Amino acid sequence: MGDFVTRNKPDWDELEELLHRAKSSVRQLQPEEINRLDVLYRRVAIHLAQVRTRTRDRSEEHTSELQSHHD
Repeated sequence: MGDFVTRNKPDWDELEELLHRAKSSVRQLQPEEINRLDVLYRRVAIHLAQVRTRTRDRSEEHTSELQSHHD
C-alpha cells in the first residue's frame, strides 16, 4: 500500500490544490487547469475504488483466516 500512496500522492496533492483554488471561484482557473481538474478527479475516484477493493479483499481474507483457526 505504501507504493500506491507514494506513486499517487502527487496527483492527490495537485487535485487538492486545484480544488482549493476553485473553491472561491472556478473562474480563477485557466481552461487547461479545469481540464486537469477533471482528469485528476476521475483518476482519484479510481484510486478510491481500488483502495476500497483492496481493503475489502484483505478484510475478507483476514476474516477467513480467523474462522479457519476456530474450526
